[in-house]
Amino acid sequence: PLPAELLLEFAHRFCLVKYAPGEAVIWEQDYNDDIYFLINGRLEVVASEGDQSVTVGEIHPGEMFGELAFFTEDPRTATVRAAEPSECFVLPDADLQLLGYQHPPILMQMAGALAKRLAGMYTSLRNETT
Repeated sequence: PLPAELLLEFAHRFCLVKYAPGEAVIWEQDYNDDIYFLINGRLEVVASEGDQSVTVGEIHPGEMFGELAFFTEDPRTATVRAAEPSECFVLPDADLQLLGYQHPPILMQMAGALAKRLAGMYTSLRNETT
């Protein structure tokens, strides 16, 4: 939960972007540190394995994505594309950096969400190999 004045400040910095089915939101290997929040629709996460693309996950309304590249400043690790008509709020990385300096708990909440996602991926991989 965030204070109302901070939510209002976020709202002024968000951009609403609409995607058609099949349209890419993020491209694997792109250098882009923006953060996304899926509002409506469903997105699929696709990663390259050799010369093939493999669907490795889905993103549902209310979920945040893109934070790994924000924290690491590395290229995107997967392509995210619309599986159906979808809408995302986009928060440019420069705006999030500014808000993070002014309100450090935002970054802590994001880091916690990222840690949970990575722990879930690790558990899934462990279960697949046993």
